[in-house]
Amino acid sequence: MKLSIIGAGNVGSSCAAIVTQMNSIDEIVLLDVKPGFAEAKAQDISELGVLLGSKTVVTGVTDKYECTKDSDVVVITSGIPRKDGMSRDDLLKTNAKIVKTVVKSVMKHSDPIIIVASNPVNSMTFIAQKFSKLGAFKVFGLAGLLDGTRFRREVANQLNCLVTEVEGTVIGEHGDTMVPILYPPKTMKEDVRSLTTAKTRSTGADLTRALGTSAYFGPGAALARMIQSIVKDENKVYSVCTYLEGEFGLSDVCLSVPCELGRDGINRIVEIKLSHEELRLLRKSSEKVSIQMKDALELLR
Repeated sequence: MKLSIIGAGNVGSSCAAIVTQMNSIDEIVLLDVKPGFAEAKAQDISELGVLLGSKTVVTGVTDKYECTKDSDVVVITSGIPRKDGMSRDDLLKTNAKIVKTVVKSVMKHSDPIIIVASNPVNSMTFIAQKFSKLGAFKVFGLAGLLDGTRFRREVANQLNCLVTEVEGTVIGEHGDTMVPILYPPKTMKEDVRSLTTAKTRSTGADLTRALGTSAYFGPGAALARMIQSIVKDENKVYSVCTYLEGEFGLSDVCLSVPCELGRDGINRIVEIKLSHEELRLLRKSSEKVSIQMKDALELLR
């Protein structure tokens, strides 16, 4: 199996390093536009692989898409990273153009499964689907799995329990209208539940403020888990950003929802039962993302 990662920055290189440790991919190609950058990252990750006994071969290239030929999976992390004070929406104009160019370049050499990590990820997933002309089940984005991880951690902190004891996910937008869900619901006071939701929604901004750039170990690990489920045909259910066509009563919008991931990408969307309030919040999230998707298309006309 061959994995190509477009963008060798913090998220892309973290993903490559973790996948290398998993030892489940034959070849990883890191591609970046900055001369020598991906090559250096690949050498560093290769040395990690040697120390850990990984058989994965990691190479880096500068803007040579022909080196991504016959990729089974392509991860797109390209674009400007989020900085302190920026919302994910602020990245829309620049990153929409970058993602469109990347997708067209990738498709000249492969017929892959594409995973989008560029922000704002809901709109960038839509752009990738539109310009790759691949089915919605072969192009999807990182979002809900990462947000769900943050949510479970916050719940564990508030309830003073182990995170392994918390089952939950996040659906909707990767942003301020995300919808955290506990299943089965735990007994939580309303003020505690509200605080947990607010902290989950603000985690990305909080980390960006402290780091000076967006988070990368968590996103890299989330991408690696998605890739693992695909290449190993594990059929794990993760919340990922995909195009909805009637699921949850919503259409023509890219939102994070639980999906079963296997060798062909998304096998199916898992329509978990939602409360009336959760459905209301998901519709609200859908309305915001739909506007953002239209804006992204307008910017590319």
